[in-house]
Amino acid sequence: LSGNSSVDANLGYLSRSHNTYAQRDYSGFVTGAGVNWALSGKTSISATYAHELGAYATTYSNYAVTDRIALGTQWQMSPKAALRLNHAWSRVEYLGAPTPAPTAQRSDTTRATSLSVVWSPTQQIMLNAGLQSLGRGSNQANLDYDARLATLTAQFTY
Repeated sequence: LSGNSSVDANLGYLSRSHNTYAQRDYSGFVTGAGVNWALSGKTSISATYAHELGAYATTYSNYAVTDRIALGTQWQMSPKAALRLNHAWSRVEYLGAPTPAPTAQRSDTTRATSLSVVWSPTQQIMLNAGLQSLGRGSNQANLDYDARLATLTAQFTY
């Protein structure tokens, strides 16, 4: 769009057919769009949307449709260190029951928030410390969860 912003987009059509079990067939559009904006030389924000189809074979579903919205920001504190904050929401519908389902169609809502600091003291070494909060709410019993994670990773490239 400009020297400080860009837009990414995709559009496709996915069709899956199964030779033996026609009830496992599904098809539809997959889409996505994102906006990236550099607020300054050190700070950027992004927003994305995606609509996805994927296989999910269980007794109550053959595929899943996911709609995801994500927001993120990054602050380049120095040439070697960055602070990142991201949040994503997803709605997942489980569709295509192989047999008549005795229960309601499963539907989940997920969320993921992460805060991380990345430090690269040299070109070969990268250290990442992060905190995450994850959760899922479902219309099916015993599938909800909340989790808190702390991570520390080190990467050495040679």
